[in-house]
This record gives sequence, C-alpha cells and structure tokens, in this order.
Amino acid sequence: MAISIGVAVVTAIIYLLILRCCAGVMIWMSIIGILGAMGGGGYWLYITKDTYATTDPTHMYMQYGAYALWAVGGAFLIVSLCCCSRIQLAVAIMKVTSSFIYRTPTIILLPIIFLILVCAWIIGWTFLAVWIMSVGTPQARPAPLQFLTTVQWND
Repeated sequence: MAISIGVAVVTAIIYLLILRCCAGVMIWMSIIGILGAMGGGGYWLYITKDTYATTDPTHMYMQYGAYALWAVGGAFLIVSLCCCSRIQLAVAIMKVTSSFIYRTPTIILLPIIFLILVCAWIIGWTFLAVWIMSVGTPQARPAPLQFLTTVQWND
C-alpha cells in the first residue's frame, strides 16, 4: 500500500509538470480525440452495417447508431466551438493550479490525511454499532399504533 501511494504521488508530480507545460495541447487534443472517436465510430458502424442483410434488425440498429454517434459528435463540436473562451480559461486555471501544487507539495498530503480521518471515523462507527448490537437481546414490542384498534371511536 505504501509503495502504491508513493508511485501515485510521483506520478501526480510528473503529470503536474507535464500539465503545466502542455495543458492547452492536452485539452485540445482530448477534444479532437473525442470528435475523432465519435466520427470514426459512426463511420465504422455505417460501413459494418453492410455485412448484415437489410432485413436483419442489426443492420438498422447499426445504421441508426452511426447516425446517433454523428449527431452527438456534431453537438459536441458545436458546444466546443461555443465554449472556446471558457476552455481557454479552464486551461489557464489548470496551469495556475498545477503551478501552485508544484510550489506547495505538502498539499498532496491532504488526501492522505483525509483518508486517515475517514478510516478512523469508519472504525469508530463500526465499534459503536457492534457495541450497540451486543448490548442485549432483541425483543418484539407492540406496534406503536396498536392501541388504535382497541379504542372505541365515537361518531
């Protein structure tokens, strides 16, 4: 577990260094990759549908799936183009954030401290739940509204 945490911290620091230098490129390449995957996936579905007979329902499903992928890709492209300034702002924020984390490496310890606190909380509540359950033997009680069946209601 300690080795995994150490590898995760080192990987995070390396990723932050790369992110600080190449955040814009990484984000725009991700957007282009998503668009390419949707377009390519739609093209693959459209081409592959011809391997099935036109009476086969799979032919129709693949054709409509291709159209759906292209429609979602087009919507994603429109939203991405409309949000160019917001994406550039997000890139700038990511660069500043990675710079802050690089200059303040003790902030990386925060999730580890939070994990220790959560584990202590779970252990405490587990101990209390086991203690409460072991206090006595459960006994059936009358239903809280059982007295209503014995009371005479006057109209």
